[in-house]
Amino acid sequence: MKKLFLFFIAAALIAAFSVPAAAGDAEWNFYGSARFSTFSVDNSEEVAGAPHTPADDDQDTTWAQQGNSRIGANVSAGDVGGRFEYGFDTAGGDNIDLRLLYGTWNFGVGVLTLGQAYTPLDIILSNQVYGSDNDLVAYGTIYEGRQGMIQAKFGGFKVALVEPFANTIGTVTAVGAEVDTTFPKLELAYTFSTDMFKVGVAGGYNTYEVESDAKTYDIDAWVAALWGQVNLGPAYIKASVSQAQNAGAFGMINAGSDDFDFVANKVKDMDTLNYVAVAGVKLSDAFALEGGYGHVENESDVAGEKDDEASSYYVQATIGLAPGVFIVPEIGKLDYDKNHANAKEGDTTYFGAKWQINF
Repeated sequence: MKKLFLFFIAAALIAAFSVPAAAGDAEWNFYGSARFSTFSVDNSEEVAGAPHTPADDDQDTTWAQQGNSRIGANVSAGDVGGRFEYGFDTAGGDNIDLRLLYGTWNFGVGVLTLGQAYTPLDIILSNQVYGSDNDLVAYGTIYEGRQGMIQAKFGGFKVALVEPFANTIGTVTAVGAEVDTTFPKLELAYTFSTDMFKVGVAGGYNTYEVESDAKTYDIDAWVAALWGQVNLGPAYIKASVSQAQNAGAFGMINAGSDDFDFVANKVKDMDTLNYVAVAGVKLSDAFALEGGYGHVENESDVAGEKDDEASSYYVQATIGLAPGVFIVPEIGKLDYDKNHANAKEGDTTYFGAKWQINF
């Protein structure tokens, strides 16, 4: 509560002292979004953490503020600008969580961005609302979260040097070693758009070392993605596909095991395929429909291991109640399928709604 109180005091002081006194002063445009989940959730007996003995389904109700509820501001002062955004930290009680904090400079032929922002490899096409607006993240969506970076944008082309990533889960203990990062991640993206369609390509490369007294292991990870959107009057169709090597070591967010393995003192790479398909129609300013499907498939180089797959699908309606006020009823499923050992991991079915007020 103390951190939240200090945040709002700081925001009030910023607003009080940022009123333009003359032409050219910074312009602050504050915004906020309150989001609330009301869902009935059914986990099958195979889902990890199910408390029943013998195994049985587990039913729960989600009735809580979403972690992506937010408050922030867009700032502009001529060629220089920026943005900050804080969210609600569901894991930390009433604490707040930094979502975005970056500055921009329009230097004529392009725009430079410094700070924590969405990277070129954040390609969100879905509007799935379950799981705090999950957007099929981990189930086909190409996403690594908001990261610290230096990015240059020239029209539809982006190039970024992103904070280096090294997945240490199981890595250090597996070989009794330390992880050394030398270079930032490199990410590129290009988008071409018309009134009717958009198409984009993106890619990235990340490398680091796992160093022990006996041997140094080079870990290489890359991602390549293609996506597109077609607008057909009030209707639209969106799709994306990506292929990755050692996606977990890159920093991508996927369901299942998407990282390399150590076997017989060797690095065994993991190949990950993601794809998403979404279709919808806006029938009026107050009513829209959408459905989507996403799938992730992790293929190991370890002999005898099966593919670790997962998928998610949903249908929803967006109902506007007033300007900035809407409800999104949704029904869907998360299918965890089987792991690399070919063991069933169960599924989660849900129905309910997200409520949202933007201010």
